[in-house]
Amino acid sequence: MKRYIAFVATTLLLLFTSAVAAAEDSEAFQGSIYPVPELTPVDSELLVQVGDPMPDFSLPAIDGSTVSLGDFAGKQNFVLSFIPAAW
Repeated sequence: MKRYIAFVATTLLLLFTSAVAAAEDSEAFQGSIYPVPELTPVDSELLVQVGDPMPDFSLPAIDGSTVSLGDFAGKQNFVLSFIPAAW
């Protein structure tokens, strides 16, 4: 039984290390999923300070409708997350 457990553990370790090595060598792992543009001073200028109210904006939702930040005004906490290339 101990030999079986040692065999399974060794096999899993080898599979894990080969998967990690393959992921590190892949092109997607190197940050080339999408092109990252150079930031100019205009793009990196801070327009909203910590504690200031957020300006109203609208974004497309998953279902195709448009969602505005103003729709959530006065509600509980609001979390906005940008996940590029997540689907």
